[in-house]
Amino acid sequence: MTGLHEADTTLPINAIIREDLKLFGAFAYSRNDFETALSWIAEGKIDLLPWTEHRPSEEGQASFEKLVSGPGSVAKIMLSPNA
Repeated sequence: MTGLHEADTTLPINAIIREDLKLFGAFAYSRNDFETALSWIAEGKIDLLPWTEHRPSEEGQASFEKLVSGPGSVAKIMLSPNA
């Protein structure tokens, strides 16, 4: 599990115990995580296009509203001052 979510959550504790599942949480990413991700992107192991968009920074407010209100398949919008 990664990221910040609701303060209260309902986990299926019985299923976790009965199926002997192990859960690992992460609050943030390490430098190695970023280096690995950038390497995979550069090597073409990961295709970001299906779930990312690039927009000019002037569209920041509209981009945020899209992500909050119903982004569909878009998970990230990268803003650029020169886009």
